[in-house]
Amino acid sequence: MPPDNLDPVAPPRLRHFDMRAFHAALDAARQAKGLGWAELAAETNHPFQGTPSIPIHPATLRGMLTKRSVTSAVVLRAFAGWGGRQKAS
Repeated sequence: MPPDNLDPVAPPRLRHFDMRAFHAALDAARQAKGLGWAELAAETNHPFQGTPSIPIHPATLRGMLTKRSVTSAVVLRAFAGWGGRQKAS
């Protein structure tokens, strides 16, 4: 049985997104590519150019852990736009 924070039928108060782990993975991937936060933001925003979406500022990505909250839109864009993308070999 999965932990309560991964159980899709668990009450909402038990569901949990691990922002520290997400930020650590994003930062590790950024460092592995030798990018600064500004370059990471540029790569994250690139797939959304030409859309009405507001670009993510480098400070938003860098400071995720210090913010009281981060919108799901920022997390999903960071994941979909850069963090979750793997190059084909």
